[in-house]
Amino acid sequence: MSLDNGSVSTFDDFQAGLGNWETVLPIGVGDFAKIWTGLDDLDPCATNYSPQVAFIDDGVVVPGTGGSTCIDWCYGPGGYIVTTTGGLAGPDLHINNAVLSPVISWPGSAHRGCVLEWDVYRDEQLRLDSPGIADLWLVRSTSSIDPADIEAAGWMDRDSGVRSGGPSYLHQSQDVSDLLEDDLKFIQLHLAQFQLLHHVGG
Repeated sequence: MSLDNGSVSTFDDFQAGLGNWETVLPIGVGDFAKIWTGLDDLDPCATNYSPQVAFIDDGVVVPGTGGSTCIDWCYGPGGYIVTTTGGLAGPDLHINNAVLSPVISWPGSAHRGCVLEWDVYRDEQLRLDSPGIADLWLVRSTSSIDPADIEAAGWMDRDSGVRSGGPSYLHQSQDVSDLLEDDLKFIQLHLAQFQLLHHVGG
């Protein structure tokens, strides 16, 4: 707002948008989600060379980070790992990166249940020298006939805490039937990795 001879000459009330204001987004850690093939792991007898989503900071997926190289966990491609040092934002912030499925049409009212199944490579022992990288799943649904309305739906999970274990591929299975809306028309899935705030390792 500015004053001209005691009267208001411009005024932005945000009712029709930002007006003369500008949106300035903070620098984020970075979006490291990429489909990789041929990833190695600590057990050569259980290696999964099929395409899979990973959040590895190789300095290419998110330019400008310089990449995150291993200290103890050195089986990532070229020795690169998930960032534990804040990516583009620096060491005071932590990765919280996710991939979303497309909005999926529910097959019909005859189908009343849903089991979410996926595999995750987990190497997190929750020790002081661990990288502190955890995985997370969420699901949301809507009974609206407009798939865009799923954006207003809340994400649901079991709130079962941080999952640890490995190093190995672990098959995950969750019956999410009770987390879905009645008479749902659309469903969407959310898979993520994030860094626990009290851990800094590599």
